[in-house]
Amino acid sequence: MDYEGANADYQKVLVLNPDHPIVYYNLALLKEKSEDFQGAMTNVNRAIILDRKYADAFHLRGNIFKSQGHFEEAIKNYSKVIKLDPSHFEAYSNRGVARVRSQRKDYKGSIKDFTKAIELKPTEAIPYNNRDLSKANSGDFLGSLKDFEKAIELDPNYGFSYRNRSKSRIQLNQREEACLDFMKALELGDPAGPDLLKQYCDQ
Repeated sequence: MDYEGANADYQKVLVLNPDHPIVYYNLALLKEKSEDFQGAMTNVNRAIILDRKYADAFHLRGNIFKSQGHFEEAIKNYSKVIKLDPSHFEAYSNRGVARVRSQRKDYKGSIKDFTKAIELKPTEAIPYNNRDLSKANSGDFLGSLKDFEKAIELDPNYGFSYRNRSKSRIQLNQREEACLDFMKALELGDPAGPDLLKQYCDQ
């Protein structure tokens, strides 16, 4: 993508209409994708000042905070999105991720968020994969196994689901099945595959 050209086009629009929140949002999105997080934050803040009910702008600000490791701030922004738009799938999904990555390691809260994301989009594999990780980290290996199986059913080519399912199977003493999962993950390009096979499967 021609980031410089797109940025120049947006700046031209702002000359004609300096109070257009969508343009500031698009500028922020552009800068976020190019990892200019400071520039992204400046522009998304301007979009929010101009439109306090701009749910996608709060979501983008949450993503910017999450990318920088400021997970509590990210959670606050995702919560604002959900208040403005209770059907915002990405806000629930991303808030769940931020809860897991925060210092609090809020697995219980993340499971609730991923469950809501699944209710909104039951054919999306990623929230199943994320929920099963939270369940596994909470010690619910049987529950996590069911979610991994659903994630794989929805997206059989996502190698990390096989890797993660294998770890739950190790905890459930299903070593043979776990090793098959490690091999499948490796086949699908999981870079951790060789080390995991060596560690758990003597291969």
